[in-house]
Amino acid sequence: MVDLSRTTAIAAAAGALAIALLPHMEGLWRSRLPRFAEQVLLGMRAFHNMGRFLGFTVLTVAIWTTDAFGAI
Repeated sequence: MVDLSRTTAIAAAAGALAIALLPHMEGLWRSRLPRFAEQVLLGMRAFHNMGRFLGFTVLTVAIWTTDAFGAI
């Protein structure tokens, strides 16, 4: 369980770092994978708006909490 927790934490940290850094490396992505890069960057840019990010976070927590209580 400890190994799985560590792996999950590393994956989550890498994902958060990618969301924070990739939009700032737009030129590199656009030169290599234009269409794919546009879609990925557009999606990540949505989380740079604090209102959208907080709304997503609150709804995610609410949904998972409801699901957990429903499972119990």
